[in-house]
Amino acid sequence: DNEIYLVRCPRRSLGVTRSCTGQSLCPHLSRCIVSEYRMIDEMKNLLDDFCTKTQFISECCSADADAAEAWLIDSSRFEAKQISSPGRVQYLIDRINHGEHFRLQELHRHEPMAPVVRFLEIGGRATQRAVVVMASAKFDIDPITAEHELGLRYQLQQGYSAWISDVVHLDRFELVCSVVQDCASDESTDFGRVVFEMFLPDAQPGMVQ
Repeated sequence: DNEIYLVRCPRRSLGVTRSCTGQSLCPHLSRCIVSEYRMIDEMKNLLDDFCTKTQFISECCSADADAAEAWLIDSSRFEAKQISSPGRVQYLIDRINHGEHFRLQELHRHEPMAPVVRFLEIGGRATQRAVVVMASAKFDIDPITAEHELGLRYQLQQGYSAWISDVVHLDRFELVCSVVQDCASDESTDFGRVVFEMFLPDAQPGMVQ
């Protein structure tokens, strides 16, 4: 019997690593799954207090351009990574140091049946760094979480019954606090186009237009 069944508890090597409260636990160029409580700490560390969780980076540029530019040009503070919680995805794209790394990343919240997004194009040469925010738009199901993540409500268009996808917000930047706004159709221009794929596990035939 001893050769077939394990009769003793195996030894496991366990350890504890200390970290400072303001230190990010998510390594560079990785996807980290965190709780909602840990996401608050990660966002504070990520945004370095110049921007709040419910603000988009483009809004913070308008409010404090100097602080936002200092963050955008500093590679030690602007770290390319994806942080995912049940309610939110925060994804930083660093084209300067890592090229087209974003094409290898699938973005989705840490929740069953959450939509999955993969960016194929984020623009031309003018887009040097970018920030993606994804959060649930299902205010009818969980209005508190949805508004807490996005800071506003996205109203349904007339003729639609409910949201089935997440809100996907992309801010594109040059190395100054200048938002790349022009989505030109000619991809050879400095601005270029934005292209992404989305997989909707909840979608049924006829639900998406």
